[in-house]
Amino acid sequence: MLTAKRITDNLIVISEISSDKDIIFCMQLVIGKNKAALIDAGLSKDYGLLSLIKEFTNLPVAVYLTHGHGDHIGNVELFDEIHIGADDKWMLNEGIRSIPLYDGEIIDLGETYLEAYAFSGHTDGAFCFLNKTDGY
Repeated sequence: MLTAKRITDNLIVISEISSDKDIIFCMQLVIGKNKAALIDAGLSKDYGLLSLIKEFTNLPVAVYLTHGHGDHIGNVELFDEIHIGADDKWMLNEGIRSIPLYDGEIIDLGETYLEAYAFSGHTDGAFCFLNKTDGY
């Protein structure tokens, strides 16, 4: 089951509740003027994710993965643009095309800028993202 909550004008938290594990997995949708970034892609392949995103934006959506574990990449196949740390690319299913993330990379969404920070540990290719425009 997917739910969404608007946190700010351009930040929506999408939660996926896993019925068998009773765990909540979160994704963040950051909306700029030209495109949106979905931070992580959830646990399971849920085609309702695309329609839920469309409730908030009709802009193109690129996926930026914090790392390659299964609970973060479940819906990547629904998207055309997927970014992941190079050291985690092997965790994606064969045939999924992705773009490598780089430490310090600036992601321009159109008047909203995210900065990618590499921080290996949980996985070798882990990243976090800072909204440079809004300070979160």
